[in-house]
This record gives sequence, C-alpha cells and structure tokens, in this order.
Amino acid sequence: MEPTDHELKELLANGPLSRHGFNDELRKRIEREISHQERRPRARLFGSAYRYGAVGALAVAILVGFWQWGLPALNGGANNELSKTSSSISDITNAAVSNEPPRAALLIGTRTDRLSGDGESTVSSYRTVLVAPSAAGLEVVADGPGLYMPYKQNFWKIDAATDSADGEQQLHSSKLSAGVKPVAMVTEPVPGLSEKLLFAGNRYVSILQTVKSAEPDGKSQTFAWVKDFDQLNTPRENKPFDPATEPHVALGEWLGTKTTEEQWAIVRQEGQWKPEKPAAGKSATDKSKWQALGTPLPELIVSYDSLGLSWEQIKQFNPKAVDAFTSPSDDILATVEEEGIVIYPFRQADPQAKSLTVKLAEGESVVMVQWALDNYVPTWKQRLGEWIPPASS
Repeated sequence: MEPTDHELKELLANGPLSRHGFNDELRKRIEREISHQERRPRARLFGSAYRYGAVGALAVAILVGFWQWGLPALNGGANNELSKTSSSISDITNAAVSNEPPRAALLIGTRTDRLSGDGESTVSSYRTVLVAPSAAGLEVVADGPGLYMPYKQNFWKIDAATDSADGEQQLHSSKLSAGVKPVAMVTEPVPGLSEKLLFAGNRYVSILQTVKSAEPDGKSQTFAWVKDFDQLNTPRENKPFDPATEPHVALGEWLGTKTTEEQWAIVRQEGQWKPEKPAAGKSATDKSKWQALGTPLPELIVSYDSLGLSWEQIKQFNPKAVDAFTSPSDDILATVEEEGIVIYPFRQADPQAKSLTVKLAEGESVVMVQWALDNYVPTWKQRLGEWIPPASS
C-alpha cells in the first residue's frame, strides 16, 4: 500500500531521524513511491509535483539523518558525536549502570626520555603508579620512581644503571621480597651501550639497544630485542658489545617457525601491544620503517591486553583519547591523553565526576599496564605501599 500525502507529512513532522528510525520497511516504501511516480504518464507529472516534493524532502531528511550518524561517506569521515563528551558509557553502550565499586586495580609503568649532557642522546627514567578502588572511589595508592612489574606471585624491579660519565644506561631486574626494601643494583656499565625499555609484561621486556661506534666518526647502531628476566640479567664482560652473543627471544622462537631474523619489538599501537620488526638488513634506529608482523601477541607475553569497548565508543566518550586500556572485570577505563591518563569507573553513574587523572610529564609514555582483581588488589596495595612512597609524600 502506497503512502498518502498525509502519511509523508507525518513522517517529516517527526523531526531529525533517530538511529533506529530508518528501517527496511521505510526504505521499501520510499522506493515503491519513487518507482510508481516514474511509471505515471507525463500528463499527470505536473499534478503530482506536491507529492514529489514530499518524497524529495523525506529523502533529504534521511540524508541529514545519515550525516548526523557520521558515516564515512559523508562529513569527511568525522563523527559529529566525537565533539561531545557523554556523561556515561551506559549512554553509548546501552549497558546498565552499576552501583558496585570497581574490582580491579591498575598498575602503570612509564618511561620519560630527556636529552643527556651531550645534547644528542637521551637518558630515560622510569615510574610506577598504582591506582586502586577505595571507599571513596579510585585513588592513587603508590607513585614513585622505578619500574615494579608483577609476575605470578612476585614482583620484580627493573633498574636502569647509569654511567654518569656518558649517560649510558643498561637495564637489570631483581626479584623483590615482602617486607624488604628494594636495593638499587650496582653494575659495571658496558662501554658504549645504552638500553631503553619499550614494553614490560609478565616476565618479558622489549628493549632498544644503541651501541656507539668504536671509531671516532662511526655511526651508532640500534638493535631491538625481546628478553625474559634471566636474559636481561645475563652478566656481561667489560668489553665491546657484540650483538651476535646477545641473549634474547628470537623472532622465530616466538612464532614457532624457522627464520634467520632475530630482532623484533613490542610497541603500543591502536589500543594494543603489537609485535614489529626492523626492516630486513636495516638498523632499528628509524622506527617509522619498522614492519608490523600482523600476528597477535599471546597472553604468555602481554598478560591481559583486550579492550572491553570499541575504539569508536572510547572516542565518543573521550574525544581526547590517543590510547586506552580497560580492566578484565570490565569496570575501569583508562584513556591516555597528551597531558595524562584519565581513569574512569565507567560502569557507574556519572563516571566523569568520579574519574582520576595521573599527569604525564613531557616525554613520558606508557610502557607497562598490569591489572589485579579481587584478592590480589589488597596484596598489591600492601606490597607497593612498602616499596613506593605514597603519592602525597
């Protein structure tokens, strides 16, 4: 049955189309009306101009509705909704609001790069922040220097031993004991070798090694390795660095395939930790030329690394987000912005008002994200409270 003029007017009078307003039935009715009008004799065409105008206006209204939805074909691929910050994720996901406090605690590790005294190389420092639920909401339990990484029932501290003369750093890890203050490791730096942490998770780390040439005019070389704790602590003799003898987890060993390629790295991209490798036969210095491996990292390496929300939903909730993490319990969202990390109990009513911000310094980036649930939360709070000074101190 064809729509009457009155029916078309009522459709137009309903205002902007909602997301569910344009369905198959309405589309079919419009197509039937247009097709029917085209089959009418030319003599009746002028008498039907009013109906054609109504159909055209309805089509324009539908296009306006599509525009408001932010389809890529329209509006230059930008979603108008991203310019607004929703008060609640439940408005976006249609999920029920929970009155329960979050179950998860979030452990963040960061690296800050600064120019060294020579003005060419960089020196890195590391920081650990623990955010946990409390009676008042989310709170920073610990915030201090050094990288503290959980593995099974224990914590390990990753140190960057620095040669004060040249600013060169080599990474080491030490197992921590409850009730015992960690002691900085004292090691003899290898001449010309500097290391930088890219990722830490479970018992694995991804590092960049830069080796200065022994020749006065020679160029530095950079290598990308993935190591476990034992390999990170392999003793080195005080002699020139040799990449052929460097202990590491080879690319083929992780992929389970035969390959002569040894170097690879774990980097943060599009809300996930992803594996990449330097271009074949090239130095790892230029990260822009690294190649994505296209294979997801197993939980054995990255522990939990999933997003409970789509990237589109996260951007709609916080348009400033450049990266994000969600808890395994699906109750905490952490969004990384240029100025800091904003952490929300996003299943609760008005998470914006209950959010917590961890500020980031210039040159500071995230290299570790670990989650604790339920009974592990008080254990982490106690352990890290012993080792790291409270944020207020």
